[in-house]
Amino acid sequence: MRAAILALLFASPALADGLHVGEGWMAATEGQVARAFVEIHNEGDAPVILHAFRADWADAALVGAPVKADGRDVPLDDYMLLPGEELDMEPEGVFIRLTDLTVPLAEGTEADVTLILSTGTEIAITIQVEGENAETESHAGHDH
Repeated sequence: MRAAILALLFASPALADGLHVGEGWMAATEGQVARAFVEIHNEGDAPVILHAFRADWADAALVGAPVKADGRDVPLDDYMLLPGEELDMEPEGVFIRLTDLTVPLAEGTEADVTLILSTGTEIAITIQVEGENAETESHAGHDH
């Protein structure tokens, strides 16, 4: 019984501090920069602040938006999700910008990213690597 409960817990999308975090997706690349996309829903009673992202396979992981300043994406500082609010990251909206990749991201593989909240809570997120020209998820985030 205990094993079944543990399996169910680890099979569920991440839930911490009232957040529901679905699987993420990104396009395959052999380059040095990638963008990842995740759905995050604040199901709690209090605002939650997304403070940072971290990946062992990239030197930097920042929340970014396709707003340009001098030709570069503008990083966002802490991103607040109010109770009941959902952040659905997408190519023409908010995304996780990963730079100085240390490994190629091949289609059909997975990559791990950690979301860090302002409280210090860390949430592991699995990113599904889609085709090179992917502009939408094919199967990621289908946990609902």
